[in-house]
Amino acid sequence: MWIATLTAAVAGCGRIGFDLGGGGDDAAADGAGIVDAPMLPVDAPTGSDAALAVAWVEANPQPGTTNALWGVYGLSASDLWIAGTVGTIFHFEGAAWSPIANPATDTLFYFWASASDDVWVVGRGCQALRWNGATWAATATPGCAISVDLFAIDGAAANDLWAVGTSGTILRWNGASWSTTSQGTNDFWCVWVASATDVYLTGTRGTLLYWNGTTYASDNGAPNVTMAAIWGTGSGEYWSVGGGGTIMHKVGAAAWVQVPSPTTTFLYGVAGSSASDVWAVGSGGVIIHYDGLAWTAATSPTTQTLRNVRHLLGGGFRAVGDNGMVLTHP
Repeated sequence: MWIATLTAAVAGCGRIGFDLGGGGDDAAADGAGIVDAPMLPVDAPTGSDAALAVAWVEANPQPGTTNALWGVYGLSASDLWIAGTVGTIFHFEGAAWSPIANPATDTLFYFWASASDDVWVVGRGCQALRWNGATWAATATPGCAISVDLFAIDGAAANDLWAVGTSGTILRWNGASWSTTSQGTNDFWCVWVASATDVYLTGTRGTLLYWNGTTYASDNGAPNVTMAAIWGTGSGEYWSVGGGGTIMHKVGAAAWVQVPSPTTTFLYGVAGSSASDVWAVGSGGVIIHYDGLAWTAATSPTTQTLRNVRHLLGGGFRAVGDNGMVLTHP
């Protein structure tokens, strides 16, 4: 059985735009009235990036759907989940993708799991679905309005989950039920849970909010753009990406710092296997990589917008996006 506590080092949080695929997402994703700040100049890469020599390729087989895919999760290369528009959920068990029936009829955005028989996915209309190894079932989310979209879920343990979404909505799962609170009015696009006392929430208007187990504190420094995703190494180092190719970096107790980016394209997802192997994906199929020294543009096999990227527990990465696109990297 796969143990949830290992996710801190391998599973990234990639978040999504408000459009449901099909292009034109950059302007909509930043939200009304949010303007990209000027980007820092891009330094020439100084490292030797061996990961770029290994190509991203379209997964074979593809899932065979034209729906936009927003969520991806891999417990192993033969136990993969993807999700997207109109309640789409597919499961891969090593040979083929199978559509899996579930109660959702609207977009599903993001997965988290504590084990192969305890998988969660969240989505529009305050949906929080749970897989028990045989079926998907909806869980009650009291106090969470049907107008709220839950964009991300992450956890410290099977009985300590966070789900976040629009209008500052925060849900907490205690192992038996969800409770709902709110923090501000910005939309949260992502949550990263390193432990019960070390949680980051990112979102619109440069939101980088920190929970220390007792209180929330603004840990800002990001430009006035949507910070769409966050990933941490599990040892106090964090990356957050978003509008205009913005990349923010934080190490330990130091402040967030904006670092040079090789793109001005909206970045939707970020994930890594270590502090020197981090990937981010975005609009138009953009893929970039950090090798411990600098971010570098990678060759992408697609022009479809990529909405999420995750690292598999057993190694390798998967990225998903519009028109049913699934990419793989060893």
